[in-house]
Amino acid sequence: MDDLLLAKFDLEQFQWKSFHTDDGAEAHIRLLAGGECTHDIMNRHVQGDQTLFFAVYVDLASAYERAKIIDTCRDAWKWLRYYLPIIACTISVDDDTGRLEYHSPTPSGVDEWVARTFIVHDQQVLDLNELRTQVGQTRIPSAAGDQTWLHFVANASVADDAITRVGFLFQSHHAPFDGPGIKLVFSRYLTRVASSLGSSMPCDFVWGSEVHNLIPCVYNILSALEPCPIPPHSGEQPSFGKPYYQSMQAIYSDVLKASQNAYGFRPRPRDTRWPFCQREEIVLSKRESDMILKRLKDALPSQRSYTVTHLIHTALAMVVMSDNPPEKNDLESFLNNYSLDILGELLPLNRDLLFKAMDAIRDFYDNQRAVPAPLSCMAQLGQIMSVTMKDAAVANLLPPNQCYMLSSDGVGERYLQPTYADQSGKTVLTVPKFFSSLNRNDPGPFFRVSSWKGLIELSADFNSNIVPKQEVRHHLTKWREFILLITRDAEGLGNSAFSSSTGRLGIP
Repeated sequence: MDDLLLAKFDLEQFQWKSFHTDDGAEAHIRLLAGGECTHDIMNRHVQGDQTLFFAVYVDLASAYERAKIIDTCRDAWKWLRYYLPIIACTISVDDDTGRLEYHSPTPSGVDEWVARTFIVHDQQVLDLNELRTQVGQTRIPSAAGDQTWLHFVANASVADDAITRVGFLFQSHHAPFDGPGIKLVFSRYLTRVASSLGSSMPCDFVWGSEVHNLIPCVYNILSALEPCPIPPHSGEQPSFGKPYYQSMQAIYSDVLKASQNAYGFRPRPRDTRWPFCQREEIVLSKRESDMILKRLKDALPSQRSYTVTHLIHTALAMVVMSDNPPEKNDLESFLNNYSLDILGELLPLNRDLLFKAMDAIRDFYDNQRAVPAPLSCMAQLGQIMSVTMKDAAVANLLPPNQCYMLSSDGVGERYLQPTYADQSGKTVLTVPKFFSSLNRNDPGPFFRVSSWKGLIELSADFNSNIVPKQEVRHHLTKWREFILLITRDAEGLGNSAFSSSTGRLGIP
């Protein structure tokens, strides 16, 4: 393995390059890199796993006619393609190598693309979570080759001239976008919608020139900020003493150890059907959210500072242990050595264990932050690991992940604007709620935490073919309970959350 980790590597291979199609038209292409390769493999070989969704509810300051708001939003979608053409990219595969590909349209071609990818829905009750479930069955790419859509949703029970709330559901292959990125994209889109509501703003573009707006690969941006690999043409030799290759070794070792020692929920069989992916959420109250943030800022027992991520990761690990209590002879797994006493009995899942485990998780994150090139080396690591992943997926040898995945998305306002103004500066759009989601095929749910307007939201994406909705709801409820342990005093905790006979968390 050392020969792969110490290989020279060319980050320039991920630059956009132009080429001509069979009909003579110019197109642009670049190799997929890092996590993009993983998303491509999961989509192609693991039944659309990781398809990305971003839902936004939008309140209008004034009532609008249905046709007016639809036309405005449709035109803004066309506008967005010009300034962020990555929304119209496709993934092509040649000799099992994935590439991101963009073709400039003719004026009629862009109108056809808009007609295919801007989809209007009417619902009696505006429910983007329900729509997300329905369209989550879509296979990507479509027969027409599309892999990104914007669903516009209006309330069918409202009069055509009295639309004051609409919804948007962005649906896409995950490779071109990550969670923060799609929020930034949508902020730009809603800025255009708001600017266009009060006045006409035609989209008079010279199609072909939009290729200058193709976003560079993230690793070409990071090359100016982090240690880089030694390029193939250099006479310098790689070694683990150099920061970049030190990072390669550390991250690969951590990933390998985590995969060997993963500890998850109770084992379940592999799903043999096309997954039916759904999402559940719990929103903490303003009081609960404020108490959590205040307690994290206060001096905790260890006198160390903690983040929301430290807390929610610890609490989620405790949810797993409550569902599938570890035994003494289990493989050494993350936090298991913190949850068992010397006799191999499960310690009470209480406030003391929460703080003890938070220390361990903070150390884990601190070690990650100490790596000198945590992101720039992921392009090379992605190529190394994707080969094994693809071979296993093709041979149907990927074991069902019984563990869980966690995304700590942070403060929503960091990436998504809460309000949008027209050209006069008057606020015309307000976002009361949004959510991110993805298709999750394995038994272990994909958990997520974020905040919006001061409220902490917990959610989980899951495959309801093998995990019932009520069970996921139970996991979220327990997650909330463990998180809120931080807000309690050491005295007076009580044992309401624990089984009186075993001292373990009670499972209904």
